[in-house]
Amino acid sequence: MVSRRERLRKMNEELASLTNDTLEHRGHRAMAEAVLVTSEIIRRKDEQVRELQKALAIEQGKRNKMVKDMEALKDAHAAEIAYKNECHVRALNAAIDAYKESSEFEAERKAYIKAHLNEIGEEFLATPLGEEKVTQESLIAYQAGLYDMQQKIYPKLRDKFDDFDVNGWGLPKEMIDPEALVATQQNNVAILGSLSSDADLTVPPAVEEGGALELQMVEDNHQPLSAQTDSDRAVESAVDGRSVGQNISEADV
Repeated sequence: MVSRRERLRKMNEELASLTNDTLEHRGHRAMAEAVLVTSEIIRRKDEQVRELQKALAIEQGKRNKMVKDMEALKDAHAAEIAYKNECHVRALNAAIDAYKESSEFEAERKAYIKAHLNEIGEEFLATPLGEEKVTQESLIAYQAGLYDMQQKIYPKLRDKFDDFDVNGWGLPKEMIDPEALVATQQNNVAILGSLSSDADLTVPPAVEEGGALELQMVEDNHQPLSAQTDSDRAVESAVDGRSVGQNISEADV
């Protein structure tokens, strides 16, 4: 027969088992409720994310449209600026051309040249064309000096000596007036420039070689330092060893 104490012990064990089951059930329930709450929160967050993604897509579409519109405006603006610049350049060139043909421009040009004549001359002389011009003018001046001396000396020799002969006396041959020759050659060049290239022309020797100015060169082996020295030496060598002072007075020369 089971004692009372034994029955009480069993009853306590059953009560403890029921108590443990109840506590465990409560723990599972609380956990389940927490999971449900978390799931609900996640669901709501997902809905918010989807709404945000939809709004972002809409805003990106608006932005892309604005970017396209901005590019179109930039292209239109660039085309308008280019057109205005082209019109400005055309108007400016037309104004400059009209100004260059005006009397005001001519007056200002002359005034500027007059005010800066030395600077313009220095810049021109520093160019190859300026150097060539100086050399050419120097040669013309040198030969003009020789020509003038011949015009003074040779007539005096002809008056004093009946047998005077330039070639026979070994003197430099008589020159053509260099300045007159230059004027003739320049006139020929101007005439050629005004005629058609198809015309049948007889080209002068000075123009035939590209229109370049070719001055006459004096056959003189002495290579004088000046025109006066050349004349003195020529006369001294021509008059049978006599000096110029014995035949021609300084006043006659």
